[in-house]
Amino acid sequence: MKNSHISATCFLQPTDREEIHQIIGKLGSGKSPGHDNIKSDIVKMVAHEISYPLMILLNHSLSTGKVPTDMKIAKVVPIYKKSSPEEFGKYRPDYTDLFKKFGTHCT
Repeated sequence: MKNSHISATCFLQPTDREEIHQIIGKLGSGKSPGHDNIKSDIVKMVAHEISYPLMILLNHSLSTGKVPTDMKIAKVVPIYKKSSPEEFGKYRPDYTDLFKKFGTHCT
């Protein structure tokens, strides 16, 4: 039986430069780069210059539902959580690509 009060749609708020700056500020320093070879320290140094274009890109992706091909590629590293390392369920994924982190934080 369907619930008539549950909507089949959702709305994601567009991001702004302030949110982009906050996310950049929270990026860890000295982390390994993803497949794009961009280190978080570099992104922090150019945060002011890239925040506007990055905001435009993310908002366009949200409004159109289209993501640039390069942003669909991810380097996912399994991070061990606890217990026996032989148990597959004891790992969590970690996305190392910086710009994918923006997408997940802004949605």
